Amino acid sequence: MVMVPEASPVLRSVAPRRTRLVRVSVVNDYELVVAGVASMLAPFPYIEIVELAANRIPRVQADVVLFDTYGHRDLGLSRVHELVEDEQNGNVVIYTFEFGPGLIEKALSSGVRGYLDKREPASRLASAIERVAAGEVVVSAGGTALHRSEIEWPGRAVGLSVRESELLPLLAEGMRNNEIAESLYLSVNTVKTHLKELYKKLGAANRAQAVAAAAQAGLLARRSPTADARAG
Repeated sequence: MVMVPEASPVLRSVAPRRTRLVRVSVVNDYELVVAGVASMLAPFPYIEIVELAANRIPRVQADVVLFDTYGHRDLGLSRVHELVEDEQNGNVVIYTFEFGPGLIEKALSSGVRGYLDKREPASRLASAIERVAAGEVVVSAGGTALHRSEIEWPGRAVGLSVRESELLPLLAEGMRNNEIAESLYLSVNTVKTHLKELYKKLGAANRAQAVAAAAQAGLLARRSPTADARAG
């Protein structure tokens, strides 16, 4: 059994007394994703976004590194390990839709200090980040209603759902249905259903056409060689 630190639920308690700004870096492979998260946090004066690290490692020292798992297989844990090991990153927090069995324990055992649900409103995200910076380990309860007006993702503008959009980078990597299902903690039948809708919305008849259409629409991140090595 993996022993992890006792975590504080996001819905509990009042945020700590504010004595300084919390410096935050936002990390993901997609510029649209990190910009969207930064926009969500902009109204909170106690949060200072010091870096948007799109498709690269953070370069600026921060109190909290918010790692958005969009487009990453297996929560991007290989990337998470790299972030945790870099001392300049402070507290690493996972920001995700994934709340399958054992995922929270797996993530916390890797050294992250927070596991936050992307369905939470921006106010709770900001409060959780502040509490992590103050020394708490914070975990969302998971399964709340999605606040779509506050979340941005590649493909939203062309009608793709979050999950349909998440399939695209995995298709581009050549992953099979069973590999995608395992990576995103879904059933194979669910993956097939999402792919059917994805093809329809992109006007594609198969995987190759879907990937080509997504690339043409700018929905796929250009991974750096180091990012490719991490994904392998």
